[in-house]
Amino acid sequence: MSRTRPTTLALAAAVLALAAAAPAQVLFSGNQINPPGLFEMDYLPTAAYPVGGPGIPPLGLPFPNAALMPPAPAIGLVGGMASDDRNAWIYTTNGFLITMDMNPNYLPFGFTAPPPLAGPAPIPSPYPPTVALQVSGIAYDDAAGILWACDAFNFWPMNPLPPFNPIGLPVPIPGIGPPATGLGFEPSSGTLWACDAQGGIYHFTPAGAPIGPQPVSIVAGLVGPLGGLTVAPHNGPPAILPPACSTQIPGYHVSVTDGLMIYDAFNAAPPIPHVFPAPGAAFGLTYSADPQVTYCASPTAVGCTTGFAPFTGLQRPAVTGPGLFNGIRLVGAQPLTPAFLLIDICPAPTCWLGLMMNPFTWISLPFTTDAAGNAGIGFFIGGFPPGFQFSHQWAVQDPGAPLGYCFSNVSTQTVALP
Repeated sequence: MSRTRPTTLALAAAVLALAAAAPAQVLFSGNQINPPGLFEMDYLPTAAYPVGGPGIPPLGLPFPNAALMPPAPAIGLVGGMASDDRNAWIYTTNGFLITMDMNPNYLPFGFTAPPPLAGPAPIPSPYPPTVALQVSGIAYDDAAGILWACDAFNFWPMNPLPPFNPIGLPVPIPGIGPPATGLGFEPSSGTLWACDAQGGIYHFTPAGAPIGPQPVSIVAGLVGPLGGLTVAPHNGPPAILPPACSTQIPGYHVSVTDGLMIYDAFNAAPPIPHVFPAPGAAFGLTYSADPQVTYCASPTAVGCTTGFAPFTGLQRPAVTGPGLFNGIRLVGAQPLTPAFLLIDICPAPTCWLGLMMNPFTWISLPFTTDAAGNAGIGFFIGGFPPGFQFSHQWAVQDPGAPLGYCFSNVSTQTVALP
């Protein structure tokens, strides 16, 4: 199973020595209909999922603090979600309250999460002379550690920890017409984006100066009012083009939702359906640093004869940042067993006896699982530009399986932050 080539050795050195920045290609949103209180996760297009679409069924995503909040008072018009991609926090608001939850996609892989908050914390009301409208969008600036919020016509910065005190005065959203219903932050430019209920997209500086004519775009084909906006840092400036083997669809740098579909804010890519659609029901949208998972025939081990089902994913410590370890993890395999970590820049389009790496380009690194059946390797944040993709899969020795190995699922990452 061990195999390397000069080009793939360079790939291994790049991936594991320089390492990857926060990987991301999923969207979280809240939903107040079908059923109420739903938090779902959808995949954006990547090499693993070329046309995007529904990802992991959302009912298994626990946001215990967010679940304590009452529904937003105006469906699709107030509330929002934001993601701290360096520290794995997910913020949720119903327009009056803010909660913080650890991103559940990282909890199974071993980092120690801080204790959850006791419950929702109050949002400060907008300052006079603005009308005391509900918060209709939130966004997070990872580099500066600022939580941004907006109401129907204004935006302002806040401290990202309870009680979320304002750290600046409200500023009018330039050119806003219909009420604003979503907010996003673009880390590469340090600018903000907003959407209104009728599909208008706005771009401006933190000081409130417009960037271009406002609105900069109007989203076509809406079914209900827009209820959330997010900015994906992996596919805008200064992102790189997808790798040659990828069929990733360009676009979705700025995404919005009407509860039924996720739209490219500039109408450059086809809409992606929500897992559980309900027009106008979404009360937020945020881009989160999560891996995408691909299975072969079923979400179980393929070809395994020893009764175990290895699973691969990412591990992050409770606090992350430049120079701090992340990790590639294997969990649930046979204890004290030889294994290989397979790495490629793109997964293969089809399965072959459970193997999903491209047979001509992947490299392998040898490991032995520990007494719990786990294995892993650390890597640093930083080194690759946003947009770089890589995938990994584990092969665990199993004499009774095809090829003598049992294969895990494939985890595909896209570098999201510079």
